[in-house]
Amino acid sequence: MSTPDESLAPGLVVVTGAGGDLAGTVVPYLAQRGWRVALTARPGNEGTTAARFAALQASGADVRTFPVDLASPAAVETAFAKVRAELGKATALVHLAGRFEGGPAANAGPSATAAALERTLDGNLRSAVNAISAVLPDMLAARSGAIVAVGAAAAISPAPGSVAYAAAKGALVAYLRSLAAQVGKEGVSVGCIMPAGAFDTPGNHAAMPNGDASGWIAASAFAEAVAFILSRRPRGFVHELPLSAR
Repeated sequence: MSTPDESLAPGLVVVTGAGGDLAGTVVPYLAQRGWRVALTARPGNEGTTAARFAALQASGADVRTFPVDLASPAAVETAFAKVRAELGKATALVHLAGRFEGGPAANAGPSATAAALERTLDGNLRSAVNAISAVLPDMLAARSGAIVAVGAAAAISPAPGSVAYAAAKGALVAYLRSLAAQVGKEGVSVGCIMPAGAFDTPGNHAAMPNGDASGWIAASAFAEAVAFILSRRPRGFVHELPLSAR
């Protein structure tokens, strides 16, 4: 049980979205600092994800991969029960899973607009709610634990072309803020990293080949921000952390 003078010691952290670019930096960063890591990957991609971190595991890091559809509450419940049975209770969750989708166009009509919103809600809000709900009972019972997720500038700064994404990320941020107020008094930290811009990752270089990467946020800085939130102690939680390149 944590006390006001104890920070969260490295234990088992579940990292969702392990196939994404940010995980490529965050997972080694945490593993090298003593965290045991349970990765989640989309069903069918678990082999690729495991291979991605095979060198890390070969170096002695405790890294395991579990397939799960994060948008399905039943699938999350089953997969996280497997994590618990094989590796123990999670002391932290780093939710990196997300989905960006441009649009819908203002004249897309009800059906297309609703479909786009459902996809982005699945990828950004429901996936987080399901994963967080799976680890919270153990954290609340221990009165200790930390949860970190990723917001988006689109959630607070309107921009054309990303209506559904902005709505989903805005809902995620509101959920995290409310949850932080609810469980912080029980010793569980809930933090949201709010990037003010793009991350300097291979995926963003491919998507924006003409972009000015000097203004992008370093992936290593994001990993440091994740570790900082995980390390916060009661009476010193950080619930929201803006992150920018400049």
